[in-house]
Amino acid sequence: MLVAFASLGIWWGAWGALVPDIQDSAGVDDTELGVAIAFVGLGALMSMRMTGALIDRHGEVVLPTLIVGFAATGLLPAVVDGPAGLAVALTAVGVTSGALDVGINTAAVDAEIRTHRPIMNLAHGVFSLAVIGASAITGLFRAAEASPLTILLTATVTLLLCAIAVVVDRSTSADEPPSEHAMPMPPWWHPPPRLLLIGVLIALAFLVESVWQTWSALHLERDLDASPFVGSLGPALFGASAAAGRLWGHRLEGRHDRRMLVRSGAALAAVGTVVAGLAPTTALVMVGIVAAGAGTAICAPILFGFAGSGVDPERRGAAIGTVTTLGYLGFVLAPAIVGILAGAWTLPAALTMTTAAAVVLAVAAPRARAATLEEAM
Repeated sequence: MLVAFASLGIWWGAWGALVPDIQDSAGVDDTELGVAIAFVGLGALMSMRMTGALIDRHGEVVLPTLIVGFAATGLLPAVVDGPAGLAVALTAVGVTSGALDVGINTAAVDAEIRTHRPIMNLAHGVFSLAVIGASAITGLFRAAEASPLTILLTATVTLLLCAIAVVVDRSTSADEPPSEHAMPMPPWWHPPPRLLLIGVLIALAFLVESVWQTWSALHLERDLDASPFVGSLGPALFGASAAAGRLWGHRLEGRHDRRMLVRSGAALAAVGTVVAGLAPTTALVMVGIVAAGAGTAICAPILFGFAGSGVDPERRGAAIGTVTTLGYLGFVLAPAIVGILAGAWTLPAALTMTTAAAVVLAVAAPRARAATLEEAM
């Protein structure tokens, strides 16, 4: 199951480092590239809820199939030309990436219930480490003047190997019997209040993550006159601190109440966001970015675990699909929200205002119920 999380991180890590080359090969300007990337979110939102239903109907065969589908579409950005072609390619990537996101989180919840151990933060930490490692390896490929197609083909082969590993791993897993305390899932257009709340909280956590991943480099370079190299350290430090936060969160989950961990992480993210948005020096901004990354990173994995608990195994995919769709709206809307606020005021003010998302998450975290997770774990 951890290999499945790594597979998603491998491609996105390669993509992040490869964007300049993809822009050149597709022949698009900055505006066209930005519009095309927006289609990733649209594609993901289209597939997430449907994927949950497929998982509930067909079971463990879906996850390796999703990895194979993602591997196949992952080649498309390297072979298309022009803004329309790139938009279509990234829509396909979004569809398969969003579907795989639901698949891996459902598998992680299954593993938590089956083994009676928290595993979500560890799994998301593996994803973050895969992003970092793939980005670095892609940088080496680019330094050797490898083409985008060569790099993405390498990523595709790696993902196919991951799919094989998942098949082997799932074949040794015991099926989980239906829970005696399980709650039936209502129609997708009317999620139960518990899942609606969890989905909104995940969206708030993802909003803070997306803000600093998207805007930290520009904030450092434009508002603090940092060099391009120092500016690039912003998202890199955020990613590294997120990975560290998730791995540390995994160690804490067995010893502390999970809702308290979400509340503490959101509070740390709020403080870090204020510091990173208002600090007058580059060093302090970096400290704030690290705090925001470490704090917000532990929130979404725990909330995903809450969403899948207490739900009959035959309805768990639908539950995860619902909260993933709601949560992903935070990623999709965050860049636009900051852009609008920055246009009305300034970028530092806009970044600081996103502290409100972390504060609401911290205040509302105690209301997120794990249903029967206490009995299951």
